Amino acid sequence: HLKARINDLIKLGLLKSDIHPFAYTKIPAADPKECDLSLEEFILIRDTPVEGKRLNLGKDMLMLSFYLCGINLKDLLSVDLSGDYLSFERTKTKNATITIPIHQEARNIIDKYSIRGKINLGYSYSYENMQKYINLCMRLLQEHLGIKQRICFYSARKTFAQFSYELGIPDGVIDYCLGHSTRSKGIIRYYTRTKQSQAEIAVNRVIDYTQNPDRYKDYIEMRASVMIMR
Repeated sequence: HLKARINDLIKLGLLKSDIHPFAYTKIPAADPKECDLSLEEFILIRDTPVEGKRLNLGKDMLMLSFYLCGINLKDLLSVDLSGDYLSFERTKTKNATITIPIHQEARNIIDKYSIRGKINLGYSYSYENMQKYINLCMRLLQEHLGIKQRICFYSARKTFAQFSYELGIPDGVIDYCLGHSTRSKGIIRYYTRTKQSQAEIAVNRVIDYTQNPDRYKDYIEMRASVMIMR
């Protein structure tokens, strides 16, 4: 926060410095938000009909982001969702093109809100206010369903990543689906790459897991046991 305020003052011309105060300081990455959903919470949200525009908007945007591998709101509002696959560069990283399938579960939601392939929520809010409004809708959904875990737009991304991990999907494939930068992932990432087909298998598996959890119960328990063996 202090660095951000200093940058603001420099941009306004109110502060001058030959050497930036943070020139030799590496800011540690923030801890990830604890907002991922359990499988039971996810199923409760997905399967419970809700009434009212706010609750439906909160539910739909959470589910849609999850089905599209945790896509963030800025990308969701700008990408073309008219085809069977979504290909885009994540705004935050500009790392590489991500190509993932658009499942019928996602298509059902897209058709409610899209105009010529683009999501249109029918509001004239700025992006920042739209983000705040959707997070408010998700908090109302959380309260309505009696879920203790905090729910925000980022919950979809964290939940997709957590389910992928529990299913044993390789880290490189999860990174691809999430659109993570590979620059700090080790030298092996410079010699290998995740293919679209691998990402598609991962997305199919995660969605199937939410629909048929009993099919994966023994595997997940076995994998958890193996991981903590000494």
